[in-house]
Amino acid sequence: MNRSMQWIGSALIGAACAVAAMRWQGPSARAARMYLPARDKYLFRVAPMTGTFQVFRMDVTTGAVSVLNSGKWGRIADDSQIGAGDFDLEVDTLPDSKSVIAVRSDTTSGRGWYLSPDGTKWIYIQ
Repeated sequence: MNRSMQWIGSALIGAACAVAAMRWQGPSARAARMYLPARDKYLFRVAPMTGTFQVFRMDVTTGAVSVLNSGKWGRIADDSQIGAGDFDLEVDTLPDSKSVIAVRSDTTSGRGWYLSPDGTKWIYIQ
């Protein structure tokens, strides 16, 4: 075999190895596609207010929300049974910095609730 044939053969083998290396995904890349990281059980939100703050804690699987009051968690009531889901909580301070607005949503079904103006219960959004 002459040198040009050896060179062509080497080039083809090298190209095939380069293509295989580009297409190969190691175990960590495959695992990242197959397994999502574990989600925390609780989600915390803090709303700054004039001279103080308000802290909310939500169980992301049940949607149960508690508010920190005098060092203890007090559960916020629901106007109906909410069932299991994948919940998210958004909290913001109103412009007067004396009250908050909070919205709880189920990201799998699209259901939503807002916190009553007195902050004592969740009201389902129709």
